[in-house]
Amino acid sequence: DVLTWPPARRRHRALITNDSPSQSGMAFVQSFPREPLHEAVKPLARGSAPSDNTLNSPSTLQNLTMRLTQDDRGINFVIRSFSESQVTVNDRQLERSFLLTPDALEAEVPIDDLETLATEGESWLLRDDPEVVIVGTGERTRMGPAALSASLMRQGIGIEYMDTAAALRTYTVLASELRRVSLLVLL
Repeated sequence: DVLTWPPARRRHRALITNDSPSQSGMAFVQSFPREPLHEAVKPLARGSAPSDNTLNSPSTLQNLTMRLTQDDRGINFVIRSFSESQVTVNDRQLERSFLLTPDALEAEVPIDDLETLATEGESWLLRDDPEVVIVGTGERTRMGPAALSASLMRQGIGIEYMDTAAALRTYTVLASELRRVSLLVLL
C-alpha cells in the first residue's frame, strides 16, 4: 500500500482582505508544477512521515511555481470590526440597526428590537431575494417571532437567530462563498 503525491493541478480559494475595500476580494490560488510532482517526489509508505530529502528538497521546491489572481466578484462589503455598540462595514461605522446583503447596505433600518421585527421585518428581510437570513440579536442569542420564521420557511428561505458576533462571522463565510445571504444586525 503506497501513497503518492497527486500530480494534478490544484485550485484553492482564499479570502484576501486589505486596508482598502476596493482591494479586498476573493483570490484563486493555482499551483502549476513545472514537472509532474509524482516524478519529483518519491512515494511514501502508509504511516511514514516525509523526510527532509523528499518534500523539502531544493529540486522539488524549485520546480513549483504559484500564480495569484484576484477575483473580487460578489464581495462588495467587508465587515472590518465590531463591538457591542457598533459595526464597521468597509470604512463606514454603523451604530444603529442595519441590513447587509451582498448587493446593498441599508444603514437606516427602522427595526431596533424583536418586537418591531415581528411587524415590519418581513418586507426588509426579503430585499435582494435571499436564500438565508441571519439576524444578529446582540450579546446573546434571542429567538425571534415564530410567525416570521414560519413565513420565511414556507417561501424556502432559511432564517437563523444568533448573537451578533456569530452572525457577523457566519455572514462573512456565506458571502465569501457567493451565497445569497442577508444579515440584519439589531443594535
